[in-house]
Amino acid sequence: MKGSAVKWSQYPESVEGGNFDTLVVALEPEDVEVLQSAEIIYRELRARGYKVLFDDRPLAAQVKRDDRGRFPNGWAVEIGHEGLSRDGCAELVELASGASESVRLEEVVEKLEEKCRRAPLA
Repeated sequence: MKGSAVKWSQYPESVEGGNFDTLVVALEPEDVEVLQSAEIIYRELRARGYKVLFDDRPLAAQVKRDDRGRFPNGWAVEIGHEGLSRDGCAELVELASGASESVRLEEVVEKLEEKCRRAPLA
């Protein structure tokens, strides 16, 4: 299914049991730069065929991080004010292990594709 996607805030019932391989998380969606950056990544991943869940809910960052546990496989791209303002980075998180790395925003999609080629998603 090419480019299937859901925005968590609009379709919360679709999240439970959803078959997503990538989460894009706007940690502070009230921050225009964070939300716009997350939207760009969301759209690009969707266009490349990823099954994306976009977490744009107006909740605390820790709540969103805790909710990652609902998805035992795949990847999360967390975009927040701190990373953007510090060095223009997002966090790329492997959901199974919790391992993460900072990646420049413009390199996120390519880095994710590289990681998926090395370890295909289930």
